[in-house]
Amino acid sequence: MGFWKRLFGGSSITQPDQISRVHTSRPSTPNCASQHCSHSVYKVEHTHCYSCWKELNPTPKKEKKPSPSTIQAYNRLIEMVAIGSGKGMHQLTEDNFNDILCGQHKFVEADVASIIASPIARGILQWDQGLEVPEDQQATLQEDPSNPSNAMNLANQWRESIGN
Repeated sequence: MGFWKRLFGGSSITQPDQISRVHTSRPSTPNCASQHCSHSVYKVEHTHCYSCWKELNPTPKKEKKPSPSTIQAYNRLIEMVAIGSGKGMHQLTEDNFNDILCGQHKFVEADVASIIASPIARGILQWDQGLEVPEDQQATLQEDPSNPSNAMNLANQWRESIGN
């Protein structure tokens, strides 16, 4: 006599093959409406399987905006070039930018080329109108005699102090 028979008073244990299973039938689902697909559709009210539906309805890619810290880094770099050239930010050309960074600041030409090609730098400098940078995050390098802390005025004050 087995342990379980003694424990439960000798009742026989049902064998797995004796257990009757309840079969639930799902309603038949149609096949995918795509010509090249033979998968069945998950829900009756759907017309395409998931993979075909995903092909027909791709997720739109979100336009990634640059982070504020990235824009600040570009603004600092552009201020550095504008101060070195003695021009306003929007008066810089690609050649000025390249000459100042490579000549005065010893940047590598390949790095300067990638900075110039960057849509962020081109948008800030208004070389391309593709990227719109919020005005509160743009560098303000216009010469403004009423603002003594303006970057261009500071550069001019520094040049005057060293007699240049």
